[in-house]
Amino acid sequence: MTATDRTADVDVAVVGAGAAGIAAARELRARGIDCRILEARPRMGGRAWTEHDALGLPFDRGCAWLHDALNNPLRELAEAAGMALARGMRLRFHADGRFAGDEEAREIRNYLDRSFDELTETGRAGRDVAAAALVDRGHRHAPFLDYLLAAINGVDADAYSTGDAGEEEAGENWIVRDGLGALIVGRLGADLPAALGCPVRRIAWSDTGVRLETARGTVRARAAVVTASTGVLAGGGIAFAPDLPDWKRRALESLPMGRAEKIALRFDGDAFGTTDNTLVSIIKGERVLGFHLHPFGQPLAVCYTGGRLADTVADMEDGAPEAFALEYLEHAFGTGVRRRLRASTTTRWLHDPWARGSYSAALPGDHAQRAALARPLSPRLHFAGEATETGAFATAHGAWLSGRRAAGDVAEALDRQRP
Repeated sequence: MTATDRTADVDVAVVGAGAAGIAAARELRARGIDCRILEARPRMGGRAWTEHDALGLPFDRGCAWLHDALNNPLRELAEAAGMALARGMRLRFHADGRFAGDEEAREIRNYLDRSFDELTETGRAGRDVAAAALVDRGHRHAPFLDYLLAAINGVDADAYSTGDAGEEEAGENWIVRDGLGALIVGRLGADLPAALGCPVRRIAWSDTGVRLETARGTVRARAAVVTASTGVLAGGGIAFAPDLPDWKRRALESLPMGRAEKIALRFDGDAFGTTDNTLVSIIKGERVLGFHLHPFGQPLAVCYTGGRLADTVADMEDGAPEAFALEYLEHAFGTGVRRRLRASTTTRWLHDPWARGSYSAALPGDHAQRAALARPLSPRLHFAGEATETGAFATAHGAWLSGRRAAGDVAEALDRQRP
């Protein structure tokens, strides 16, 4: 690779310091290519954010799980960094005012497994429709399925693509004791060249280079990798000159952001009398809420909401989400739970201007648009982010893989332009 072009400020500008941007910058530097990250927020990480202040314990406000852990490159990097990991999770269900016994719990799990398998098989057969058209919504355990579909995918069953379902990864999901965000930012993003608090407002691109207009001036680069979310790009958060072509706009509009919000509560010890790393789903009335209890033995309950319920949670006034979650915990574990609450916090990714949601969810019929979103506009302008992945979408390692892929493509494109 030739040295930095003296007519440019940097060889490659990377827009966004999330998992994709960090991965891209690491790959570019490993190849000896001069790069700079331009990040709108005053911090690195994007939706990978381990925060300590609200609870006094590490809490992943965004991505938290090492999905398909045995095949996950971030799991390998976490182990290499000596970070503690936990695998496996106990599932419990609370219905009709009591915890399900072994036989009933087995019945619920079998129903859920059959339903998820049907969605996967439909997608793999090439039929991309809304999940709601297939699942047995009349089953007495359907509320558990509705909840999990939304909490996992960020959209309700009527908006969940079986095309996405057919390509989702299987395997175990693990967690990182000190936080997945801490791995991505603190261990993997350290010492990368980044301008923080520097939102990119406009990207002028051609076959000879790019010019990025930011809040802190203009940056000229030989090429750029854009990792902003589909919510930001589809919403006009970054202007392009020339404008994005119709096929790229269609891809963005076909992959809107799902909505997933967490309500995290810290207690003064074991308030639930259950084993560590337990996921309990509680039905109260017509609605189900799920809680991750005692991750790594910590006195936490993390409530997951998705889809329209997440919209409601994101719009609640301060304190209301925590009261809402406590109602369900009290329903299952008794009123003593409330007295032991010591701290709480709620995420609001829907209202984050640099995310505008949690992670992408293809519209039914549009899973194939992920490949279109990944296509570069020119040898000088490339795209990355979890939404561009056809298999590991909506995951931190999908974002990571996309950043590495885009960086490799940029390196090859620049090499072809060498005099």
